[in-house]
Amino acid sequence: MLVGASLFAASALLCIVGYLALSVPGSWFGSLPTLRWTAAELAVTQGSGQPTADGLRVSAPGEQGIAIVSIQTSFRSAGYAAVSWDTADVPNNVAAALIWRNDYEPGRRFTRPLTVEARRLLPIILADDPNWIGKINGLAVIVRGDLTQPMLIRGVEAKPMTAAQVLHDRVGEWLAFEPWSGGSINSRSGGADAQDLPLPFALAAIVGLALIIYVILARWRPQTIGPFRPLIAGGLFVCAWFILDVPWQWNLMREARATFQQYAGKSWRERHLAAEDGALFAFIGAQLKRPLLIGLAFAFGWEFVVMLLPGYLKRFTVAYYLQSMVPHAMPSEGATSILQAVFHETPSALTGLAGLAVILAVCLWLAARAVERREYVLEQ
Repeated sequence: MLVGASLFAASALLCIVGYLALSVPGSWFGSLPTLRWTAAELAVTQGSGQPTADGLRVSAPGEQGIAIVSIQTSFRSAGYAAVSWDTADVPNNVAAALIWRNDYEPGRRFTRPLTVEARRLLPIILADDPNWIGKINGLAVIVRGDLTQPMLIRGVEAKPMTAAQVLHDRVGEWLAFEPWSGGSINSRSGGADAQDLPLPFALAAIVGLALIIYVILARWRPQTIGPFRPLIAGGLFVCAWFILDVPWQWNLMREARATFQQYAGKSWRERHLAAEDGALFAFIGAQLKRPLLIGLAFAFGWEFVVMLLPGYLKRFTVAYYLQSMVPHAMPSEGATSILQAVFHETPSALTGLAGLAVILAVCLWLAARAVERREYVLEQ
């Protein structure tokens, strides 16, 4: 067991050092802090956008089909190797670029293209750019393309990209919270939607290198670790499985905590009202004499059956619009899943939000109208 643990630790150390050698653009060590600007400090200088609780929503381009979001800055570029825009819901078909100005040529604007992956803008390394010099007096992101679905910008960061920060970012991606999905109870997708180094790939590299080292030592230096033993090789895979399992268990605990905060201490009626289809439940409860039976018939009858049928009827279900909010596919088992796959139709996130908003508004209005027209007598 000690041999297997030593091999795994040595391989992990070698892989980490190798990854840092390829990923750290500048100095491995430094004391500069990460500079962060929030969405409240951003300004839409071309196009239109609205501040929300989540950040700045850029909803439409301006002239020439482009939108520009800028921030006034004043920091020395030396030591800050990367710029990262914290974004979400970025359409995959848009073209984006970073713009900045320095104090050496204040009349020029320098540009570098940005990559869109997993509906977000990837960080960009600027340490090798000859124009990333002096004091940076402004940053901006320019987006060209269709913004029918608004993109979200939560802020922007200038990062030193030291070895410690690179490792911190990777661990943060691996441990990023994943909300409940159809497969949460059985597996976990792996953290953040977009990752520079997925944890399964990193563990596969570590186990593979450890096996190579073990085979070499067992073949040519048997006096140090003894002959090759399959049990030690199997122990390396068990270590990797355990490391993969820990983030999943941690995520399950956070999912349970989020569920507890949403539903704990509430009656069955309040729990239904706190759910995503709470407005529909309120309407049915106010309008019908036996709301529980009607609700069960709706959820397991209409919603279930119509989602299996072709055509436009599924657009009259809540599940049709909710599925646009779930980025992970449901597990596929049985004939029902086959039918769902055949007639599967996922609306865009904007369509899903609009549909849920319409359902919410209509059901709340109907519930309020039903309560207004009734007379309630308090029991003595």
